[in-house]
Amino acid sequence: MDVGKAFGYVFEDERWTTKLITTAAIALIPIFGTLSLMGYVICTIRNVMAGHPRPLPEWQDLGGYFMDGLKMLVVNLVYNLPLTLLSWLIVVPIILPFLGGQNEDVMTVLGIVAIVLVILISIVLLLAWLLMIILLPMAQIVFAARGEIGAALRVGEVLHLAFANIGQLLIAQLLIVVAGSTIIGLMSFILSALSLVPICGWIFDVVLALLMLPVGTWVALFAAHLYGQIGAHAGLIYS
Repeated sequence: MDVGKAFGYVFEDERWTTKLITTAAIALIPIFGTLSLMGYVICTIRNVMAGHPRPLPEWQDLGGYFMDGLKMLVVNLVYNLPLTLLSWLIVVPIILPFLGGQNEDVMTVLGIVAIVLVILISIVLLLAWLLMIILLPMAQIVFAARGEIGAALRVGEVLHLAFANIGQLLIAQLLIVVAGSTIIGLMSFILSALSLVPICGWIFDVVLALLMLPVGTWVALFAAHLYGQIGAHAGLIYS
């Protein structure tokens, strides 16, 4: 995995300033902008898989990006549905002790059962969450390659590809978290420091706050390049 390329490819594009500012501006639009950004990321993944020397797309197909983002939203919702249901299910054992009424012995037994169920459900939730760490990115990569919701929802195929590339997926996820946390943490520290300086500090605060969105956009594009590399390694390509 070429991490250096993923870090710097955005700035190698001759029009990176315009593209990044446009991307950040579109991302400000509620719902439509978010979904369009998701589609733009999908297009970037496709370009990386196809080996384009300048994979950062132009904003020429806003409608297409929106539709891809909408489809990817459906994929994310389907994959997250079991986690959501499990999260709701944990409420059931919490109310169990109250079903014992005034009988303290029954309430005690139900309390023990509730504790055991909460622990079991929590373990399953943790395992499911860990699985999602590799499953969701792989589903995104498969969708980028196939262009169809159905392909991304073939859980068996996605699982097979995820475990076949589990090392790269875990490294990519770690790098994304580290990059995002480091940059956002650094900017937050600078914002806090500058806020202590009257007037000038406040002006710089506004400027840096405005820069947070392009920085967040860059993190998404950094992730897109890593995912594109994984897709290429797995032999996937958009056609």
